[in-house]
Amino acid sequence: EAPVQRWQKAFGADLGVTSVDWAVAETGSLVVCSRPGQGRSCSLLPPVHVAIFEPSQLIPDLFDVFEKLGPERDALPTNITLITGPSKTGDIQLKLTTGVHGPGEVHALVFG
Repeated sequence: EAPVQRWQKAFGADLGVTSVDWAVAETGSLVVCSRPGQGRSCSLLPPVHVAIFEPSQLIPDLFDVFEKLGPERDALPTNITLITGPSKTGDIQLKLTTGVHGPGEVHALVFG
């Protein structure tokens, strides 16, 4: 399936379900790395994002993310997204608005 078709499907979906690379206990952040065939659309475009991970993917803090990525710049993913709750902005008439630049709801499910 072409990337444009996947993007269009994700934009029209009511719910995006993804795995994560890691979940950060300290901040409640979800770390999603983009790689070939593993884009960001499903976590960013639908109004609701459900992330699924195993207990082994839970790491203590953000410093551990960089340790897990390793020192080799050649091996870094093309993009690393840190998701810490629903999208929020205060740009529109200085009023806090949820879900404008991404999902309005984010749910994390731990299996295992």
